[in-house]
Amino acid sequence: MASPDAEPGFLAVAGPTYENAFCARALLDLVRNRPVTRAAALPCPTLFQIADRDAICPPAAVEKAAWEATGRAEVRRYPIGHFDIYVGEGRERSIADQLHFLRRHLAVRERVAA
Repeated sequence: MASPDAEPGFLAVAGPTYENAFCARALLDLVRNRPVTRAAALPCPTLFQIADRDAICPPAAVEKAAWEATGRAEVRRYPIGHFDIYVGEGRERSIADQLHFLRRHLAVRERVAA
């Protein structure tokens, strides 16, 4: 993460006690972790939340993944950067959208008596 907003954004999320270290084997998983390449295989409704000013995860890649998803994709866009979705107003808005999505797709529906 080398964008200008990466360090201040990451530190805002991680907090003052964060130690900038991880085990070397984590790099193996990091290289293979490309969720946008597997979106088309998801069999369930999927919520894509796109930060329009994201310098780390390009919005175009997320748009493409949503387009290629199974047709049950929902897209929400936010005029913010990558880390802004984890703090403040961006966080509150994204959580509200997540809860709305989950309530609609996981709600127990009552059966209508015939």
